[in-house]
Amino acid sequence: MIDYKKLGFKCGLELHVQLDTHKLFCDCPSQLRFDTPDYTIMRKLTSVAGEMGEIDVAAKLESAKDKTFIYECYDQNDCLVDIDEEPPHNIDSDALGVALQVAFLLNMKILDEIFVMRKAVVDGSNTAGFQRTALLGEDGHIDTKKGPVRVNMLSLEEDAGRKMDETDNTVTYRLDRIGIPLIELRTEPDIVSAEHAKETAQAIGMITRMTKRVARGLGTIRQDVNVSIRGGARTEIKGVQDLKGMGVIIDGEVRRQIHLLAIKDELKARDVKQSDIVLKKIDVSKLTKNAKQSFIKNSPVFGTRLFGFANVLGLEIQKGKRLGTEFSYYAKQYGSVSGIIHSDEDFEKYGLNKKEIAKKLRVKESDAFVLVAAKEEQARKALDAVIERAKQCIPGVPLEVRAAQSDGTTVFLRPIPGKARMYPETDLEPITISKDVLANVKKHLPKKPHELQADLEKMGLSKDLALQMVHSRDFILFEQLAKKFTDAKMIATLVLAGKGAVERSAYDALLKAYEKQVLSKEALTDAVPKLLEGEKISDILAGAKKVGIKIVEARIKTIAAKNKGKSFAAVMGDVMKEFRGKVDGKTLSELVKKHVNIKN
Repeated sequence: MIDYKKLGFKCGLELHVQLDTHKLFCDCPSQLRFDTPDYTIMRKLTSVAGEMGEIDVAAKLESAKDKTFIYECYDQNDCLVDIDEEPPHNIDSDALGVALQVAFLLNMKILDEIFVMRKAVVDGSNTAGFQRTALLGEDGHIDTKKGPVRVNMLSLEEDAGRKMDETDNTVTYRLDRIGIPLIELRTEPDIVSAEHAKETAQAIGMITRMTKRVARGLGTIRQDVNVSIRGGARTEIKGVQDLKGMGVIIDGEVRRQIHLLAIKDELKARDVKQSDIVLKKIDVSKLTKNAKQSFIKNSPVFGTRLFGFANVLGLEIQKGKRLGTEFSYYAKQYGSVSGIIHSDEDFEKYGLNKKEIAKKLRVKESDAFVLVAAKEEQARKALDAVIERAKQCIPGVPLEVRAAQSDGTTVFLRPIPGKARMYPETDLEPITISKDVLANVKKHLPKKPHELQADLEKMGLSKDLALQMVHSRDFILFEQLAKKFTDAKMIATLVLAGKGAVERSAYDALLKAYEKQVLSKEALTDAVPKLLEGEKISDILAGAKKVGIKIVEARIKTIAAKNKGKSFAAVMGDVMKEFRGKVDGKTLSELVKKHVNIKN
């Protein structure tokens, strides 16, 4: 059990929520496509200095990879703005209005004037090499069970392209997603536990859904999590899409930082200093010609000593991942190599003589070493990255952006970007938020979740059912059905049972038959599971039509005669087998009592 308070745990969230409007800076629809693109274009991107005259470290890393980017485009979904051949149009008014609504619902201070900024992004996901973003609100908060969590920033920005494929030299993106409006929300590090992070993300997500202009589906809400512990450093974890797995990822990061701080203490006890860790690249290819693996024996192999790191690279810092694994990811990112071999591994599986290689690299008993199989320039970049990562072990935990993995672990993605990557958008004028604009937004503000829950309870839903319905992603569907049909409690029950997988038309048909007394209550509640199993709505309706009371009464007498002397429950069981879904259970019970002389 993790004692978050004792560890000095700090956690904040960054949420990115797609809006269901046109694209942010053009008139193209916000629609993802899965058919064959109409055309492609190719680009190379390079990093540029921000407004402070510096090149951001993360942008510099991406530029150094020297990738060629292929962009897949559609005539109806992508325009000259998307491919950066035309200046951006004015910001979409619908998206701006929705973002301002969210700012009000989060009790934020809205800026009088909005400036669109360019944020350098040269991983290819944006054709221009930057993402447009505009700060709208500051100093808000949201209430949670653990107290208020400050929401210090709300921005409106454009989404990036979808990555479709990647090779050693190219990355392919699809531009249907580029330019779709995103609300970016950032909290202060007020979150006190992994469970609290999940609650906070759910609460903020709920607020955005109240606008009824939030896109639905996988990837439309994305959470980034910032985590640190006392003595560690802020780690930004990207791609936490599933709230169920958020706790596992956060706890995994806490343990990773605990292990890295333990390694820091061990190196300090060995009196290892950053100045001791230097690159001494040596060609060991003559000693690897008889390797079992072709990628080793058919390639130049270079290595370097790691002063004082004996038996450290094999220490586990995440489930199934060791410090050497961390070093390998750095080598992959900076050197574009497949990975590294380090001295804490089993060299027999490679068919290599560890002692001979250690001797060649002048490795002492207290040292470790790393090998890279690649051409010399690639190897140098990879080993440089390993040396820099090894140096970061001295202070303990590096400032990093990491990517969430499906197994709950994370991998190195890039250094945490700095302020150097922001600079003004010169093609758009500032936007003034007047008092009239704010008054209009306030006039059309949606209700908050607790207000909606109270309304649902007045409609006949229990407190628990109302709470579930407000939190459901199918709340809009519920509202649409509740305007057409009268039994709100039944509608909520059906919609929640459908879990977003039942068509609106099916609900319409079922509720229409129910209100015309063609379907019994039991038949109605049984229908949704049948639909989820693939049964057709027409077959469900045909098989569940109500039976006339006279026919029911006659059958009950026959069934009772066959069960003469048996208990009420026994007779009722046989009656329900025949009429469940065709006659309400309460009606059947009353008819059995009326026509059959059986004791309860």
